[in-house]
Amino acid sequence: MAELDEVMVAATAGELSPLLVGHVYCGVLQACWEVFDLRRAREWTAALSRWCEGQPDLVPYRGPCLVHRVELMRLRGDWDDALEEARRACEWLSLPASPEGPA
Repeated sequence: MAELDEVMVAATAGELSPLLVGHVYCGVLQACWEVFDLRRAREWTAALSRWCEGQPDLVPYRGPCLVHRVELMRLRGDWDDALEEARRACEWLSLPASPEGPA
């Protein structure tokens, strides 16, 4: 997990391309879920959310990662935010192709 933390520090510090940041985040978040490390998942989700706020043109998360964000919001009791994020995930996942580019 320490190595994943190092990768996320690089991602949030701007050392990686925005597209790579999204992929790294999704991978790290998946690893956190696999070992049920909710504390780390929450911390990195918050850090990446702050990073994304500074980049309004960036598509910050792919659909499955939005679903993980919804789960974290729900676990902490943020029902309204979780519902809005779930709607975004549904919209994203119903698109014929990813807005990130060709599949």
